[in-house]
Amino acid sequence: MLDSHLSLARLQGLESLTVLLVIQPDDTEADVVAELGFSPVTNPITAIRYDDPEFEPYWAWLARAGSWFQLVHTVSDDGFAFILLIENTESEFPGLVAMCRAWAA
Repeated sequence: MLDSHLSLARLQGLESLTVLLVIQPDDTEADVVAELGFSPVTNPITAIRYDDPEFEPYWAWLARAGSWFQLVHTVSDDGFAFILLIENTESEFPGLVAMCRAWAA
């Protein structure tokens, strides 16, 4: 799956506009924020977190892919995007897995 995303980014000339992050069970929310600069369980526009009933999805795409989730958050019209590959298992960042389970296609 990782190779597929990297190859697609290269083919489309987006390798310099794509941040790809693999989130594994021992990664915490603080770890993810340190890498991305934001928490994927917080809507970056409204600042509302997933566990709030007012939360609305902000990503362009979220889907289950076997034992993983793929979340794509497009940031600008030039194609810049964050692609998160999130392992679908109990983790140190349970809110992220719960959000993906609730919203994934």
